[in-house]
Amino acid sequence: MQVRFNKRDFPERGVHIVTPLDPSFDEKVRKHFKKRNPEELKPFSVLIYNSGSKMVLAYALTWKLIRQDGQVITKTVGYSEPDLLMGKEEAKGPDYKHTTAIETDNVKCFTWGSQVEPDSEDPTENGGARDSVFGGKGSTADLQDNATRLREQLAAQLSDATEITVSLDGVVFEDGVFIGTNSLFFQQLQATVNAKVDLLRELGQGVEAGRTDQVLESIEAATRLPDVNFSQEFSADDYYRFYRKLYATEIIGMTRSFGKIKALPHFLKWYHADRPILRKE
Repeated sequence: MQVRFNKRDFPERGVHIVTPLDPSFDEKVRKHFKKRNPEELKPFSVLIYNSGSKMVLAYALTWKLIRQDGQVITKTVGYSEPDLLMGKEEAKGPDYKHTTAIETDNVKCFTWGSQVEPDSEDPTENGGARDSVFGGKGSTADLQDNATRLREQLAAQLSDATEITVSLDGVVFEDGVFIGTNSLFFQQLQATVNAKVDLLRELGQGVEAGRTDQVLESIEAATRLPDVNFSQEFSADDYYRFYRKLYATEIIGMTRSFGKIKALPHFLKWYHADRPILRKE
């Protein structure tokens, strides 16, 4: 690899970035991926490894590239698992397959701007196909061709870099504690969770007070609010309003599809769920 690979993580808290240059990269790929080999994930993928005692629920990963012409390109992507952040009971079970959360002594894999999909348990799933490295689905031959083509395109884009720095600049643990410098990511998570919690609280209190129809009318009114147009400058209020309308649409849609008798217990269960309280350390 003709590029310098740097990393910034939280080894003191048990959250590590493992780059292809780390001696343990190959070993961890073989341990945690049933149908991947280390060379398939090189040279521009990294692992996030959780050696701590707490599950990692959400995190922000920043890639910084310095190209040969001196141009600096930065990309930050936030990853989270909403079911866990909202306290969904099923997501806490030992057999639940987490898509983004990282359990103790486990890893997730990432490349520039996206998560590498985990192995399919059954190679005959999806009509005889397995997920490609980059998440595609199709025939086995098509998947191999697509994965190779995407990997080559990515390598071409990144190979012009002289230096790559991958940083974990925000991490949320299962108890809701946030560490890191990415306050923007933390505010986005808080706004997203608060929007849904507030709606569930309004619904739950309305049902308990015998005002089910009135509270549903109020929630339906939220679905008719103007769309939120995000500006380049982040606003927690914009995020809150966007997700409030989105979740209100979800509640009303399910209520209409399944009826109040079936739909409302589903939402009331979430209202009473024991969920982590997001807070900075």
